[in-house]
Amino acid sequence: MNKCMHLMCTRPIAVKTAVCVKCGIVHYCSAQCQRPAWRAPELPHKPLCDVIHTLRAVLQLEDSAEWDSWVIRTKATDMQCSSNLHLIKKIADML
Repeated sequence: MNKCMHLMCTRPIAVKTAVCVKCGIVHYCSAQCQRPAWRAPELPHKPLCDVIHTLRAVLQLEDSAEWDSWVIRTKATDMQCSSNLHLIKKIADML
């Protein structure tokens, strides 16, 4: 299950979402959420999408399977780093 990334979505946790075809990372529950999110004043997807699309090209990860694998590895690394940082902070608090 993925979260709809449109900030004004009325059902942010959707059973089924579609991923943005250009960046391959941001999920939306519907076209009705994707369209306004593209230019949303508070957090527009367009500039982020352009950067991610460029990153994929630079990393030569245009193939969606390779990109998906890279995203999964990166998320796992981020989660591990966050977990380690949390543990380090707890230990520091005990000292």
